Amino acid sequence: MDISKIISDVILLERGVKELYEEIATDKEKDNTEIANALRILARDSEEHARKLESQYEIFEKPEAIREGVKGLLSLLSERINKVKPKTNPVEILREGIEIERYMEQLYKGLADNYESEAQFGESLGQVQEGALKASKVFGEIAADEKRHQDVLKRLALQIATGQSPGENR
Repeated sequence: MDISKIISDVILLERGVKELYEEIATDKEKDNTEIANALRILARDSEEHARKLESQYEIFEKPEAIREGVKGLLSLLSERINKVKPKTNPVEILREGIEIERYMEQLYKGLADNYESEAQFGESLGQVQEGALKASKVFGEIAADEKRHQDVLKRLALQIATGQSPGENR
């Protein structure tokens, strides 16, 4: 099992999500800069996650290198992300972003659980499954990152909803 390929796909997925948010932000810029800014926060979050993974695992990917599996996931996510287009409130945009992060967390958590089950099954047969254990750990860490992203977005949405400027009372 090639962990670097898994991480590479996650990086490409994060960058693809960033592009989806940025496209909508560009469209919204003309009508509502607050909405565009909320979308750019979501895009920035995805890019920061990609960079963190690149740095942590020393795997660097170009956005144009997207593989078929990642394209399929991006297609599913683009349907969800497009739900933010009709939103007229930055808090609503961030709530949709939280839901997308929750979806990503569940995806990665499910992958971690599957690899852990694979490792346990292999161990029950007397086979060492180091690759599956490592993949389980990596996906578990990425799922935890997605959970942290949700928490940050929730705090930001609360700040905006209560009229605080982002960054106050951190």
